Amino acid sequence: ILTDNFTWAIFAPRLLTSLFAIGSLILIYKFSRLFIGIGPATIFTLIFISMPAFWFNATWFHPDWSMTFFLTACIYVLAKDNWRFEKYFKYAVFCFGLALAFKYQAITAIPLLGLYIFYDQIRELSITNLFLPIKRFVISIGAVFIIFILGNPYILHPMGWQAFKGSFLSNME
Repeated sequence: ILTDNFTWAIFAPRLLTSLFAIGSLILIYKFSRLFIGIGPATIFTLIFISMPAFWFNATWFHPDWSMTFFLTACIYVLAKDNWRFEKYFKYAVFCFGLALAFKYQAITAIPLLGLYIFYDQIRELSITNLFLPIKRFVISIGAVFIIFILGNPYILHPMGWQAFKGSFLSNME
């Protein structure tokens, strides 16, 4: 938000981060409600609210809460999909792509998609019928990286790529 109002310039980004934090709590509650009752789901959500890191990280502007929100949304819609690989699965891939676009450290959650897609093969310890899961995985990862690039178009420029590569490699050390 471009403004000469210094107070609003400080407040607006913090408000956005706080909204992502609150949205994450709502998704945590909704996810837990898929499996447990209202009381335990409320207690489970209150545990997150009681953590000091929740309050500290929700009051300053950084991409962690936006990444957390979209990863939590990804997990929630995967649970709603229930291995049908229909619209909720597509939503999950989209949310994962947005999480990666906000903060590339979300890449560490890629095994989540792999475990979800290859669940039947892992559960049955089987390597048969792999064509469809491999196809889903490749398409999903491709879609995630397309969303990442759309969210970070600067990496298409050589200088932007160098900046991204330097930052990525320094984070991997």
